[in-house]
Amino acid sequence: MIYRMLAGDLLRFVIIYLVFVMGFSQAYYVIFLSFKNPPAENPLGTPAESIVAMFMVSLSSFDTMYESFKYTDHEIVAKVS
Repeated sequence: MIYRMLAGDLLRFVIIYLVFVMGFSQAYYVIFLSFKNPPAENPLGTPAESIVAMFMVSLSSFDTMYESFKYTDHEIVAKVS
């Protein structure tokens, strides 16, 4: 009985978590389409890279991406979202 409750709650959490990761990854992918910093590579160059990057951001590695916001056309939108 405890296993069923934990499995159900964990499955629900994973589904909701994936919805948020997918949503934010695509939003930041669109924001980073305007990335302009010639010596550096676009951190979210493809949709697959943006999904992995959002997973890493959710594990508290946000500082590396935060520095890249100033090289986009939508710096304020990126920082607010």
